[in-house]
Amino acid sequence: MVLIEPAFSEYRKTLEAEGADIATVQLTADNSWRMELEKVAKELAGSTALYLCNPHNPTGRMLTHPELVFLAEACEAANCELVLDEAFIDFAGEQHSFIGRQKEFSNLIIVRSMTKMYAIPGLRLGYAIADPAIVAELKQGAAHWNVNAISANLGSRCFEEAEYRKQVVEAANRERQQMERFLREHGCEATDSAVNFLSFRLPPEKDAEKFFMDMLAKGLVLRHTKSFRGMEGEWFRIGMKAPKQMIQLREAISAWLETK
Repeated sequence: MVLIEPAFSEYRKTLEAEGADIATVQLTADNSWRMELEKVAKELAGSTALYLCNPHNPTGRMLTHPELVFLAEACEAANCELVLDEAFIDFAGEQHSFIGRQKEFSNLIIVRSMTKMYAIPGLRLGYAIADPAIVAELKQGAAHWNVNAISANLGSRCFEEAEYRKQVVEAANRERQQMERFLREHGCEATDSAVNFLSFRLPPEKDAEKFFMDMLAKGLVLRHTKSFRGMEGEWFRIGMKAPKQMIQLREAISAWLETK
């Protein structure tokens, strides 16, 4: 298996629980967390799957369709499946999804989540799109009643909420862009995110651990990155909330940077 790091920690935990051998391609802040496609392609030989998150979690960076085509073709050449997690693609816009190209690649599995956009995390609802033969294999390994009737009914209704999705995307983009400007104006390094979250790093002389604890004492819970390989807790991920909450966060960060 080939895994791009930093990544959602459950990828590695799940693969390790199955006894999989994992090859890691490490992204770094030195090149703004950009993926070197040729480097990834070289790791595919002898691997059974490439796990990829687009938009990337935790940076929010997006791969373009040409970049995804390159990786999908490289996986085909290596007889390797491409597992593409689009959990946050709703916040970038459906035009960025690779679902429209899925039928071109028999080795492509696209995984989508409904918990983020529709605020239904308790239902743990998602779906996968793949070649029928792969779907049949996945069904054989799935638990009985893995989606109950209530969740399925609510999930199907969520797809009808086009106006809601539009409003959420516009609000998230507006708050993210404002937050990016604020962070850079205050000497922080922020990722080039396309979704409803971004990651940032404090100015070099600032203590990340103290910052995290001081924010926590104010009731502001930031997502630390100690579980993200290559970020080591020096970066923080923040999700976009209501304007009032974002103003409160910016005021708290500004005050901390001025006094610490």
